[in-house]
Amino acid sequence: KVERTAIETAREVISRVPGGNRAFEPVVRFKALAESSVDFDLVVQVARVSETALIRHEMIKALHARFASAGIDIPFPQRVVHWNPAPGP
Repeated sequence: KVERTAIETAREVISRVPGGNRAFEPVVRFKALAESSVDFDLVVQVARVSETALIRHEMIKALHARFASAGIDIPFPQRVVHWNPAPGP
């Protein structure tokens, strides 16, 4: 679901944001099973290096919205702290 949603989103962003290379098919490469996530790279191409920041900006916004609407959660690290206070006087 993540892979399909990310690729669909990348195609949409590349088609509407100037500077994306529409001839390149976006790909997802899963790279790590991290502590609180599955990390991946979403690979797209830009026509000019100067367009990289705009494409990344629009891609992150679109991915965040699409993941939320698809019910894909982005986890955050959590820690459980057990605290035993010293006994009072």
